Amino acid sequence: MKKLLLGIVLGFVSTLNAQVGLGTIKGKVYNADSTSLVLFKKVSIEVDGNFVGTQTDIDGVYEFKNIKPGVYTIKIQRDTNFITFSGVEVNPDQITMMNLYLPPLTSKVVTIIVDRPKIDINPVQLISREELEGNINIRNPMAIISTKMSDVKLTQDNQVIIRGSRAGDVVYFVDGVKMTSMQSVPGVAIRGISVYTGGIPAKYGDTTGGVIVLETVSYFDLYYQWKANNNK
Repeated sequence: MKKLLLGIVLGFVSTLNAQVGLGTIKGKVYNADSTSLVLFKKVSIEVDGNFVGTQTDIDGVYEFKNIKPGVYTIKIQRDTNFITFSGVEVNPDQITMMNLYLPPLTSKVVTIIVDRPKIDINPVQLISREELEGNINIRNPMAIISTKMSDVKLTQDNQVIIRGSRAGDVVYFVDGVKMTSMQSVPGVAIRGISVYTGGIPAKYGDTTGGVIVLETVSYFDLYYQWKANNNK
């Protein structure tokens, strides 16, 4: 009986992890002239050391769904060479709109460092790892959230209040697991924080406060970041 209950619990946690905190990469692939689209072209993304492929459609659109938050590398094969786009960032529950522009034909392998999209279409406030690393409150992520967002307040006992809700009404998810707080997570271990102050997705449940989603740093996050930095 105990084994059966343990299996049910583990299965529930695995399902929750599979549903919470995943992102999407979507965009179009253009030729070197930046106007004509590349149709039916294979596009691959490196996930946990393996490349997963898709194909652009009749409108030149490619899409990768259910991607864990992190920094990724996308590859497009042209003739015998690959065009590599590194530094593509995925945030939890976000759509990263990333149009890819192929450079002129060359016999060399080309690596392009992509920039973050200038337009944010996602109704959620984000705190990136870079912002956390440069903040004097790195040991207290809750203080970072309250200083960056006017509708988030921090009580004297370090509890978060979102838009006037009561202390304790905020729901926390750490790597997809629901928690009562995130006080035990050190700032240096955080990859990013997403704060929902309104328009909360149904998968996070019903709450009168808000939702804070925290993703910790993984080995592959550090590896891809090192890879992107060395390609600059």
